[in-house]
Amino acid sequence: MALLLAMFVMVGLRWSDLPERMPSHYNAAGEPDKWRSKDTVWILPIVGANLYILMTALSRVAAAGKVRLNVPPGIDAASPEVQAEARHLLTAIKMCITATFAFITWSRVSAPEQGLGRAFLPVMLVVPLGVMGVYLLRMRRLGR
Repeated sequence: MALLLAMFVMVGLRWSDLPERMPSHYNAAGEPDKWRSKDTVWILPIVGANLYILMTALSRVAAAGKVRLNVPPGIDAASPEVQAEARHLLTAIKMCITATFAFITWSRVSAPEQGLGRAFLPVMLVVPLGVMGVYLLRMRRLGR
């Protein structure tokens, strides 16, 4: 939640210093390749907040037992331990997404011309996939 608030605060505090044209897309090397008006800097905090709210609501509905989160075949989806682990995975992915959006927002408002850096794409792929792998292994052990 703090990262969400930080995104809005970052944009609000830097708004008057932002250039009229801001990067709106980056290539695989993390370099800006499309530019739009500075109003678009609000898109990531807004989308990030909506995703956070949606994933939090889904987790709460699942915790209340109203829905079962999907798990890979061969894992007992009815197991309470597996469902708890699936909710933890959902929370971890929510944090990965929020951190990614916060990093992009910070990059856009602190130094828009510099881009995201070469390490952004590999890190953005490896971290969430690694998190999913760990939780899926844990679910597989619990759901046999």
